[in-house]
Amino acid sequence: MSPKLAEAHDEVLRLAEEQLQVGKRMVETGMTRVRRFVTEKEVSADVTLHEEHAEVLRRAITDPKYIGDIDWADSTIEIRETAEQALVSKTARVVEEVGLKKIGSDHVETVHDKIRRQQVEIERIGPDGRPLTAPRA
Repeated sequence: MSPKLAEAHDEVLRLAEEQLQVGKRMVETGMTRVRRFVTEKEVSADVTLHEEHAEVLRRAITDPKYIGDIDWADSTIEIRETAEQALVSKTARVVEEVGLKKIGSDHVETVHDKIRRQQVEIERIGPDGRPLTAPRA
């Protein structure tokens, strides 16, 4: 082929291929929420309560020495009666703490995809239009 003929056919095929590039991005996958609230339950406790009541004591007097010692004035005697009542009081104290923290972990994940690559096939054809040799890459 002469240089002038080569210049006239200055066409080229550029071959390209893809390369796999794997990146990462952070996505939100959910949330954990801890909520504090108040519940109530019935409780009971036994307590022993003390009471003091008056008891009237009457006894017959048969001793003759009291007969001469009579007081005719009005008089009153008293005794206070008492009873304990249950008093309820409550105290609160912290019994537990609940918090949240993040724990990170890594894992390997294999990514699968297809990449493309351009190739050429070279075929030599004779003047009669038939291939001269077997195709080669």
